[in-house]
Amino acid sequence: MKKTVFILSLVTLLAAISCQRTPEPLTVDYEVEEAAINDVFDMLNKAFIAGDVNTLASLLSEDLMGLGSDLNEVFNKKTVTDLWTQMFAAGPIAYEPFGNRMIKLAPDGKSATVIEQYMMPAFSEILPFRNSYHIIKIEDDWKILLFNTAITPKNEHIPIINAALASE
Repeated sequence: MKKTVFILSLVTLLAAISCQRTPEPLTVDYEVEEAAINDVFDMLNKAFIAGDVNTLASLLSEDLMGLGSDLNEVFNKKTVTDLWTQMFAAGPIAYEPFGNRMIKLAPDGKSATVIEQYMMPAFSEILPFRNSYHIIKIEDDWKILLFNTAITPKNEHIPIINAALASE
């Protein structure tokens, strides 16, 4: 009896395995996706330079997490858009992207990491900023799920910064 149950179970298992469909191989056109991502970040940069909060907000996912340059700055979408509205109230501020944008697309084509560097003379004429973004594809649109803003001094400037802060 046990032998019959075992053989029937084995036959059922083998039949179930053989009936499973082989998943379609995932095909991602990396050039098309990277071009779309570049378009999004070109739009983001133009909107930031113009002080266009509505366009900036349209590029954010509803469950955005934003990390500012200060340790205490953790923002959701509403907080970020409110801060941008305050920041641009007096008009656009200088924002100067530089260097090459770096994009690393996930193998499934549904998310990516984007790195951009820029200067914001209103905050510092010496220290550059670097934003790291995690973006996701929602339907056919790329949205920013997470961003992290960092002030990025040159390594040789760190002792000078440390000495200046120690003397405060």
